[in-house]
Amino acid sequence: MLPGGLARVEAHYFLKATDGAVIEVTNPGVRTATPEVTEQLARGEVVDTSAYYFGTTSRFDAPAGAHEWMRRSAFIARGIRRPDTVEIDCYVVRCVGECSSLGWRSKGAKTVIPGLRKHAE
Repeated sequence: MLPGGLARVEAHYFLKATDGAVIEVTNPGVRTATPEVTEQLARGEVVDTSAYYFGTTSRFDAPAGAHEWMRRSAFIARGIRRPDTVEIDCYVVRCVGECSSLGWRSKGAKTVIPGLRKHAE
């Protein structure tokens, strides 16, 4: 834990898609919370997600084929700390309209990919 309630996080794991493809995932990010919320999370208590910030930038190393687009895309993710698990909701970042260096933004809709939602212990 760093000063100001900042925690740097990095999760590394593998997913197996429904078609059998193995996808390597790296999730570097940050979580910020007050000391009181950090203590509640450490005790395994249920904490409303509005009480802390938990964001990551997911990277996927997928094999060529159906999941290759994941290697070629940028993702942002929201972490949700549960009493005994962490949920990571990933969103793909897409260009909307004409793309320029300032024209990128999140499409705003959750991208649902079989096996993408990871429940890490």
